Amino acid sequence: MALEFLLIIVLVLINGFFAALELALVTSRKHRLRSMADEGKTAATDVLQIKEKPGHYLATVQVGITLVGHLAAAFGGQSAAPDIAEALGQVPLLAPYANQLALLTIVLAITYLSLVFGELVPKQLALRNPEALSVALVRPVKWLSKIAALPIRFLSFSADLILGLLGPQTDGGPSTSAEEIELLVQQGTAEGIFQISEGAFVRGVFDYADRKAHEVMTARPEISALEASLSPREALEQAAKSGHSRFPVYEESLDSVVGYVHLKDLIWAQDDTPLRDIARQLAYIPESLHLPQIYSLLTKQRTHMAIVLDEYGGTAGLLTLEDVLEVIVGEIDDEYQPANLEIRKLGDKAWLVAGNIQLGDLSAKLNVELPSTDAYTTCAGLIMSELGHLPKVGEQIVYQGLTFTVRSMDKLRISSILVQQSIEPGKPIGSATG
Repeated sequence: MALEFLLIIVLVLINGFFAALELALVTSRKHRLRSMADEGKTAATDVLQIKEKPGHYLATVQVGITLVGHLAAAFGGQSAAPDIAEALGQVPLLAPYANQLALLTIVLAITYLSLVFGELVPKQLALRNPEALSVALVRPVKWLSKIAALPIRFLSFSADLILGLLGPQTDGGPSTSAEEIELLVQQGTAEGIFQISEGAFVRGVFDYADRKAHEVMTARPEISALEASLSPREALEQAAKSGHSRFPVYEESLDSVVGYVHLKDLIWAQDDTPLRDIARQLAYIPESLHLPQIYSLLTKQRTHMAIVLDEYGGTAGLLTLEDVLEVIVGEIDDEYQPANLEIRKLGDKAWLVAGNIQLGDLSAKLNVELPSTDAYTTCAGLIMSELGHLPKVGEQIVYQGLTFTVRSMDKLRISSILVQQSIEPGKPIGSATG
């Protein structure tokens, strides 16, 4: 009987070989295999070739798994069961049921061995390093696929015939989604594979594709613009106070922007030349345009600035090429711009932030969820939406476990806000206090 059990164990281990090989071939990553191939491992090249057209080889593995499983069950039932039944027949209470109990014992034993040593352990080993395992085992599967070529072709033909009867193949969409890539980056950052800045860069790429002009633009009340009739010297005096390097040029009002000027234009221009004559071309875009389209438009028109138009054709805001790129790479300091307040940590649970900070940026820095809506995208917009009126200094709201207090106003604009973790846990989300 020992020989029968030894043969069953050998069959189970062969099953484990096929199970590990199947998972290793499927989960091995091409970029790692290419690196191994570049190091001179020819077996890695074989695995890459299999991954390009895996059907025939995976069919070989599947046939091996099925065949070995059936052989183990059949051999166990025919060879080992009679010996076990004979042993059980020596017990008077079990003798009437010896054959049934022997068969049950064989089924349970083979099932246990097949699951543990034929499936679970081999597959866990394959997941630990699928590339190394697939490279180590690829030669046997290529050899077996040649031996089983004829039956595999017949089985593949049968499967294709049945699939054809079920209807044409449909496009299942991309093999990897943006969500999966972001999850991989998040896991890689947590495990130290990526630096925090690298992970933020990848997330910025996906954020870049989804965001629209109105979410990134400088709102109309915050635009530093120059009147077209000003002389370069007068314009330079105004520009020096703003800290920016590029300025839209308008006639009569911001709804009539005719172009933009750079500080260098003002420095080199003749003093008797009106700004309208030296203004550079800019683009005009709707609020709903996505950032990739904006980037394409700005580069095609060879301009750094766009005026964002509202639904009535008036100026809603200003957007620069720098604003578009900052969504991906983070804050880019203007060469003429002094350091301005965006977010400043005051303690373990307190921050001073600019009113115009984007809620997405604040969420990322405070590690909280502050969703923006069509009604507002900035911290100041959130406060005004929750209060329902133009706030005064000192007014506050409680939202998502944070207390937002208006610290300073610039005429009708909230310029700075104190953000604290709420010390009143019972306070309802979104409540406002004066």
